[in-house]
Amino acid sequence: QQLHNLAKLLVREGRRSNNIPEVLTHLEKIGVKLEEMAALLLQDGLASKLPFRVLCRLVGAFLAEGTEVTLRFAIALLKSRSEALLSCGTAQEAKDIIKNLGQDLGDNADQVDMLVKVAYGLNINSHMMRASSLWAISYAAEKKDYQKHIFCRPRLFEPRGCCPDEIWEVIWGWVPATCRILDPCLIYEPVMNGTSLRTCFELCKKQKSAPMIFFIYSREGDVVGGYSPAIWVRTDGAGYLDLSRTARPAEDAFVFRRLHGSQIVDVYPWSGENQMLLQASEMHGLVFGGDGAALHISKDLQRATSSASASFNSPPLLEKDLPHRTLSGASEASSSKCSDSFEMVKFEIFALV
Repeated sequence: QQLHNLAKLLVREGRRSNNIPEVLTHLEKIGVKLEEMAALLLQDGLASKLPFRVLCRLVGAFLAEGTEVTLRFAIALLKSRSEALLSCGTAQEAKDIIKNLGQDLGDNADQVDMLVKVAYGLNINSHMMRASSLWAISYAAEKKDYQKHIFCRPRLFEPRGCCPDEIWEVIWGWVPATCRILDPCLIYEPVMNGTSLRTCFELCKKQKSAPMIFFIYSREGDVVGGYSPAIWVRTDGAGYLDLSRTARPAEDAFVFRRLHGSQIVDVYPWSGENQMLLQASEMHGLVFGGDGAALHISKDLQRATSSASASFNSPPLLEKDLPHRTLSGASEASSSKCSDSFEMVKFEIFALV
């Protein structure tokens, strides 16, 4: 019954625009029974279709996100052979192609990454993925007092930057799922690239369509920063970035901090109270958040200031003994209007590519 329901979901989600509607329509036209095809494809969780390297990626994602992951990879496999499937004249030709799906992937890391990005770029209605309401084993049944914990961190390549793994593990869970398939790439760091905002803008321009995560390190050992669906780009004068032109929603943005001597990473998500995400210029420096800048980096890239910000309902990020937000809950931010100015010892910008 579960396999039958999953097969129906694959056909339904595959028909969505930007997935594989043309492929499924063509297969149905030449006599392929779509739900039967889907059941055969999904019956072993794609273990017979995917090379070991890809299967490990699928299983890791499945443990965190559930059945939807298998559907994503199955549709991505079909999409990868859409041209061949659309050229099929008989049901048998199509079945032969589907039988050998994934065999051309091998262990090529670039091909694996591309398949994962296609899978998570699909238009899937997550709200319709429902677990069975009947639990035959009490140990596996949902617990009313269970609090979901998400453990995930990105793949990091050299240069990795200075952010500790325990901070990555917290903030990566706040990055939207469609961006967690991307890899953080350190594109700007003053020691490596020079303390010039012009250089910073030019390097960011090369990744203009990428979201970003940036980190600021204080001399006292505090780490603060933010995630933005848009990378630093010059804005007009003192104006803010026009959010209607960004490819990803501002609602995904957040700021975070881990203060010196604390093990807690506080996260403050986008509040929706204004449209002030970021502004940037050689004259005013880099500003993140408005109605009080959550983070303002001086134009000489030597100092930073943090103020209470309406954009994230956040306090000055270096202000201690305040309520905090984490993955497990939320509380009101301080209404303090003061600001903290501090010396930056390191500044890092990661583009998610």
